[in-house]
Amino acid sequence: MKGSKRNAIVDEEIPSDDEEIQASTHRSDEHSEDEYDSETAEDKRLRLAKEYLRHLEQEELQDQQSKDTAHDAIAHRLKEEFLDHSGKQQKLLCDECIEPDPDKIIKLQGHKLSVTCVAFSHDGKFVYSGSKDSSIIKWDLETFKKVKVFHGFHKAGEGKGHKGHILCLDVSLDCKYMASGGQDKLVYLWDLEKEEVCYIFKGHKDIITGLRFRHNSHELYSTSKDRSVKVWSVDERAYVETLFGHQDAVLGIDCLRRQRPVTAGGRDCSIHVWKIIDESYLKFETNKRGSMECLCMLNEDNYLSGTDDGSLITWNIHKKRPTFTRDNAHGSNPQRNLPTDDSWIISVASVPYSDLAISGSNDNQLRLWRSSRDYTTLSPLFSVDVPGFINGLALSHNGQFIACAIGQEHKLGRWWHLQHVKNCVCIIDLRNA
Repeated sequence: MKGSKRNAIVDEEIPSDDEEIQASTHRSDEHSEDEYDSETAEDKRLRLAKEYLRHLEQEELQDQQSKDTAHDAIAHRLKEEFLDHSGKQQKLLCDECIEPDPDKIIKLQGHKLSVTCVAFSHDGKFVYSGSKDSSIIKWDLETFKKVKVFHGFHKAGEGKGHKGHILCLDVSLDCKYMASGGQDKLVYLWDLEKEEVCYIFKGHKDIITGLRFRHNSHELYSTSKDRSVKVWSVDERAYVETLFGHQDAVLGIDCLRRQRPVTAGGRDCSIHVWKIIDESYLKFETNKRGSMECLCMLNEDNYLSGTDDGSLITWNIHKKRPTFTRDNAHGSNPQRNLPTDDSWIISVASVPYSDLAISGSNDNQLRLWRSSRDYTTLSPLFSVDVPGFINGLALSHNGQFIACAIGQEHKLGRWWHLQHVKNCVCIIDLRNA
């Protein structure tokens, strides 16, 4: 009896927690099933329809949220592109600029005489330089080596190439064409794929001083000491028209997207904005005496010019007078044989629609400037030691590289000769100190 009692105690099963949970769940399921056991077929169809509609509403809500997010992203991108295209949004590049180490400035030597002009290809792969030695050199921006030399003829002779000093050049935005001009009064059009002259535009009666392709087009503008601006169609290889209005040699030109090139009129000390479609122009003057030597466009409505008395001047298309003037922008240089000690502003450049602008003189300094949000003032950013005449300047489209055309002489004359200077192209990286 005692043994069987013990066995009864041992054989007794104690329920575990898992079993209790399973039992509870089973009872719950039974209760849930009991709930629907009493519903009719019509009630069941109604219940399932409501569940299906609720599921559709949730999916629709999620889709709508995704669409709203995508729509907001697209709208933001379109707004950014519109503001950038219209020039109403200023790219803040100055904050990304680092004062370069002098030892990291690249000097590309290849020209025998003073370098007068430079231009970047828009893809950022190459820089082109022109010189008084009648040649153009194509440089690789990755290896900093010569890729191609477009030879000219320093003395008149046979062959396709410039005869005399090259003073200006520009590259089309699609990198298909390069235009160059200078002492021989001709505009040479180069096919950059074939690397050869494909056409020569004739018509100017004096030295060609400036060239510019209109952005996103093959419309070309040229300026000359003959006081005129000419319009050329590259696609049709044709002369279009001549623009008259300046009273002295036209020394500088720039153009962005609109058919509104802007020119600097030398000793007439004026800026002209040519409204080609309307067949008219706007004239802007300053009370300063001297020569309007160079200019660049900050955006479609604001411009920067430099004078031979050392002034940097900003202009707005809606105001007849300058919006800002910085006298003696490059300091004094009393060693030069000029009526004024102020350093002559020889070249200016900018990244359009940004706050970054640069200027060059012969005071051994390349100066960088920060433009205000409304482009009405300039404040100094920093300067870089660059000996010689800075005859030409160019900025890569993203503002990383500066190319300087350096010469022993001024591009338009031989008033001074700096024997210690090397004729070269200086490449300055503003993002890698």
